[in-house]
Amino acid sequence: MHCLFCWSVVFRIIYLLVSSMPESCLLIITGIVMGLMLFAAGQTGYTVNTATFLQILLPWIVLSAGYFLPLKSVIDNIGIVTMFAIIGTLWNTFSVGLTLWCFGKIGAFVQLALVHGLVFASLLAAVDPVAVLAVFKEVHAKKLHCCVVLGESVLNTAVAMVSIFTK
Repeated sequence: MHCLFCWSVVFRIIYLLVSSMPESCLLIITGIVMGLMLFAAGQTGYTVNTATFLQILLPWIVLSAGYFLPLKSVIDNIGIVTMFAIIGTLWNTFSVGLTLWCFGKIGAFVQLALVHGLVFASLLAAVDPVAVLAVFKEVHAKKLHCCVVLGESVLNTAVAMVSIFTK
């Protein structure tokens, strides 16, 4: 119970900081603080590996995305969000992956194995909607559009991660 309370306090502080300064500045400050902490601990040559990403960085990304997601709006539009996220991601993955594989077979590109083309395509299919949301904010798009794009991006990333790790 105490852990849940600590998590909610951490996310509330992050929310207050993000609302007062750009998130990119907050991430730079966090990186500098973490780097100074590692330097003070004697770690000078630290590299990020798969285990670090999956066990430390990815949970924070998922928790943050879930915490700041406008859940009611996304649930109200779950059909279109799911259609864009699952069907769209799988369509993009297979169409780009098969196209890369076919172009490799005819000699237009470096020949890749089909599984490598599909893994690369699933990475490409999980696009980040930051630019789209920034444009929506600039042109004062409806809240519905922003919620659909944000919900789709969270599910899209999940589908792409599952497709990457199952290949």
